[in-house]
Amino acid sequence: AALRNISGDHEKRYVDLSLDFDLDLTYLTPRLIVMAAPADGLPASLVRDPLREAVRFFGERHGKHFVVVNCAPERVYSWGQFGPGAVEVLDIQQGGPPTMAQLVHLLNALAPRHATDAALAVCVQSHRGGARAGVLAGAWLLYTRECT
Repeated sequence: AALRNISGDHEKRYVDLSLDFDLDLTYLTPRLIVMAAPADGLPASLVRDPLREAVRFFGERHGKHFVVVNCAPERVYSWGQFGPGAVEVLDIQQGGPPTMAQLVHLLNALAPRHATDAALAVCVQSHRGGARAGVLAGAWLLYTRECT
């Protein structure tokens, strides 16, 4: 975690000492999370959150009531570790915005799950949890009317 803190440009991290979490993520709402995509194995997990810790976080904090949206094709990891159907993948190139078709696809994919699972948490991941994730999170906030 020390290297991850040094490489994070002094960004605020999600820390829960009782569950031993120190992750590069933030809750925008109790059901919307933005995070940097985790790393699967060494050496990347020295500076990025290890995948096993991200999986443990969702298991501990949200049980089976979550979906991860990975919009960073350059950050490939073992998505299946989150569980069947837990990850939606969007191919949005780094430095570029999602297309309208990608936004509509995401909203249509998430809406039924959101409507039937009052505890569902949506996590949007990008390379560093920045622009691409922010656009998708903003679209989700507007769609669900959680944004005032």
